[in-house]
Amino acid sequence: MLQSIFYLNEKGRRENIEDSIFPPPNQAGLTDSLFLVCDGVGGESKGEEASRIICEAIPEYFAKDKLPVINSAFLQKAADFANEKLKAYGTIHPVAARMSSTLALGWLEKNKIAIAWCGDSRIYHIREGKVLWQSTDHSLVMELVKRGEITKEEAMAHPQKNTIMRSLSAAEGNHTIDTYFIDNYRTGDYLLLCTDGVLEQIDEIAIHDILGPQEANQNKQELFLAYCLGKTNDNFSLYLLGISETARPPDNHVNKTSTGKSKKKPIPIIIIGLIIIAGLLFIVKNYEEKINETHQPPAATPFSNPSNQPPLPVSPDKKEIDKQQRQQTKSKENVSGKSTDSSLLKILKKSIKNN
Repeated sequence: MLQSIFYLNEKGRRENIEDSIFPPPNQAGLTDSLFLVCDGVGGESKGEEASRIICEAIPEYFAKDKLPVINSAFLQKAADFANEKLKAYGTIHPVAARMSSTLALGWLEKNKIAIAWCGDSRIYHIREGKVLWQSTDHSLVMELVKRGEITKEEAMAHPQKNTIMRSLSAAEGNHTIDTYFIDNYRTGDYLLLCTDGVLEQIDEIAIHDILGPQEANQNKQELFLAYCLGKTNDNFSLYLLGISETARPPDNHVNKTSTGKSKKKPIPIIIIGLIIIAGLLFIVKNYEEKINETHQPPAATPFSNPSNQPPLPVSPDKKEIDKQQRQQTKSKENVSGKSTDSSLLKILKKSIKNN
């Protein structure tokens, strides 16, 4: 269901990059379904490790289930799985015991788009340059905005704007995700997943300028880069996904993992295929046997002459026997005739004598 993919994964003005994206740079394809953008929390040790581990663990969790039902419970379990990976790493490496990261997740399947986030990495649903929906940051300033204590504009410049209330972490903390599901998307819509570094320079006005109809033929990656490069203090990373209704991926299609290993075909499908082949071979064999029976010549009987050959000559003994039988029959007829004539003569002579 993708017609275009654009990404950024840049250092900004930082010395190193603590953001991670999945699929990794230059590896995303139009048939992929799972996309992640993670921002390792600055100021904590090994933020880059935290974002990397999450971008490996969540695809691993998705791949465990061949036919996953993507709902809020499943997405939370995926986040829990990644969080346990962080804790395990922190146990082995004490220097990373407090590492943490945000999460922005997009899952695209046949009839819906599933979204999950934790922290202040943000997700947008955009149509013709207009923001139809956006995620709500798990940050201190957003809580202040909700309470009416500050405005959104004041939040942008607030000294604690980078303080987050939730994250996936090797330490104890709140890693509860929020979820959202989109089923009203159209061809030409965009899904934008981005870290807060992008948001330093990009607001809804910039989004309209970049993704509006007037910029349909422009390279979106270059436009976002032009807004952020040399101006953003933080790392900045994003995935911008162009949606298409006519090119949807198969249900429950999971990307190749970052190790490049593809999913194995489910065993039940192979078994069903073998059963079908065996059934076809059985049908063909029976059909051939019936054809052979239909065309087989009938067995010869003692009174039939299937080859239409002339009868075999009768042996001399048989001829002699037949001749003798004919002569005996003729002799009997002659004897019978003579006997009859003799009887008649006797009757006539007796009649004449009496007269």
